[in-house]
Amino acid sequence: MNYEEFKERLMEEVKENLYERDINVDITTTRVEKMNQTYEAMTVMSEGSKIGMNLNFQVYYDAYVM
Repeated sequence: MNYEEFKERLMEEVKENLYERDINVDITTTRVEKMNQTYEAMTVMSEGSKIGMNLNFQVYYDAYVM
C-alpha cells in the first residue's frame, strides 16, 4: 500500500472505529508547520468542536512499513 492509500485508509478506519463507540468525529488533513518541521497530519475533531488533535501521517506510515 502506498502512502496516499495508507492515509485514506487510516482516516476511514479511525472514523469507523470511533463511530462504533458512538463517537462522531470530523476528520480532515492539515499541513502543520512547527518551528523546525512541517508535516501532513490527520486532524480529528468531535463534531461541532473547534478543538482537535493532529496525528502525523508519516510517523504512522513509517511504523506500518516496518
